[in-house]
Amino acid sequence: MHSPSPQQYRAAIKLAARYAALEGGLSAGAYAATVPAAVATVMVDIAFITQLQLRLAYDIPVL
Repeated sequence: MHSPSPQQYRAAIKLAARYAALEGGLSAGAYAATVPAAVATVMVDIAFITQLQLRLAYDIPVL
């Protein structure tokens, strides 16, 4: 088993940051909608970011 390079860690973190930025940009438009839509979007944001963090936390040790 080889030790992952710092570049592999950076690539995984960069990919997670891109996904988070994309999701944040999409949800920003929904915040301008009605209050119920904004509340639903916040819940989706929380779920998506949590999933990204868990995936990254799993991927780093597996690298």
